[in-house]
Amino acid sequence: MEVPLPAGIEVQREGPAPATAGDYRTAQGGLGRLRIVRRWYKPEHWGLLFFAIAWNSFVVFWISGVLSAPGGIAMALFSVAHVAVGILITYTAVTGLFNRTVIEVDKGGLSVRHGPIPAKGNRDIALSDLRQLFTVEIAGNKGVRTYELHAVVRNGPTVTIATGLSDTRQALFLERTIEDHVGIVDQPVAGEMPK
Repeated sequence: MEVPLPAGIEVQREGPAPATAGDYRTAQGGLGRLRIVRRWYKPEHWGLLFFAIAWNSFVVFWISGVLSAPGGIAMALFSVAHVAVGILITYTAVTGLFNRTVIEVDKGGLSVRHGPIPAKGNRDIALSDLRQLFTVEIAGNKGVRTYELHAVVRNGPTVTIATGLSDTRQALFLERTIEDHVGIVDQPVAGEMPK
């Protein structure tokens, strides 16, 4: 079943057509290359960036004022948590505005890379170890839901491929496109989101 291309995702294919019959582990001639790029951008990241600028400006102003007062070093140490929050908010806003997740699948395996700003979650999975992909729904604050794409691998724990997907269309598109490309027959997995 074809899943329509959702906003924020680009797909590029090179080489032979996706596996159509049988198991990709026994397919003759290898796979072509599949490259999926997903932007992290959401309009809310702009608001978060402006909040980060305001927060960090206040913290810098407050620390500079405290350091000029007697006993200011102790008060400045108190603000370490505020500095950490400012760094986290800034990082979240900037990665949201500029980062992309690139998922590449070819005969060498499945590769996941996030950038240009470093982020956790980069990984490589050999196709011979890849058994199944599935989508998980994550309930967040105030009823906001996000989705994650996970992989079942041979002799190992479940591996996260993509997080923070904004809607089911993105998650299901990634799942279906990768499974179709490598010839994995979709099967139910415990804990996956109903389709």
